[in-house]
Amino acid sequence: MGICASSFAQSFSALKNSKDNNPMLQNGFKVYVRHTSVVSKYTPNYSGVTVNVGFRSDEYKKGGTRIRYENPTLGDFLSRIPDMVKTTKAIVNDTKIDATPKKWEDHGHGGGLLGWVQYYFNAVAKDKFLLSPGFSAGDYIYGSRYEANGQNKADMDPYGYFFAGGPAIMASYLPTNKFWIDGYVNYDIAFAKVNNRGTAGYQKPHFLTLGADLYTSTKLFGGIRLNRMIDRGISNDKSTRLDISVGFGL
Repeated sequence: MGICASSFAQSFSALKNSKDNNPMLQNGFKVYVRHTSVVSKYTPNYSGVTVNVGFRSDEYKKGGTRIRYENPTLGDFLSRIPDMVKTTKAIVNDTKIDATPKKWEDHGHGGGLLGWVQYYFNAVAKDKFLLSPGFSAGDYIYGSRYEANGQNKADMDPYGYFFAGGPAIMASYLPTNKFWIDGYVNYDIAFAKVNNRGTAGYQKPHFLTLGADLYTSTKLFGGIRLNRMIDRGISNDKSTRLDISVGFGL
């Protein structure tokens, strides 16, 4: 009976950290190490380790709001700094530059200058379960260069800098009073494109995101996210970006 009572007493409001505060309500920035893998249809796959930051804001009462924000471009840029440093040193010292092709030079799948944001509200709020619909918005940079129909490498559609938005939903579950899990789905529809490269009039892509995060009362967290580019044109391109992150909240 004591175990049952303890189990039923679990709730988001009962979450506590070492300072006797509710860690779910300790909103702020997150810092994390991430392994990113990109798999594409026409170009070589690539992966790497990056560092990035994000922001979260949570409420657990019905009608409360929840926010997630991240700019993946920051981490992607940092991962390329070593190559940029080598090139700079070679230029300064007048030595030979490493001309080995970089796999990511032929394929890009990530965010833009603004980043990705999701805004939710709690439509269902139980002691151990939250269901929060909302919307997603952000910008994407996507592009592939590959050979087609016997031609040399060229920019292939879809290619460009896109602004997108669409529906989003997040569900949260509390297994214990020590941690909770967020699972989410976003579907971003590109509604505008910066006119740089690519074929004018080509159908703008959609982007589907599936992911889950685990947050603990010790500020440690981990997450996995899969973003898939959906090509709606005749190129029938495919690309997925998998991000696996581990970090802590500030």
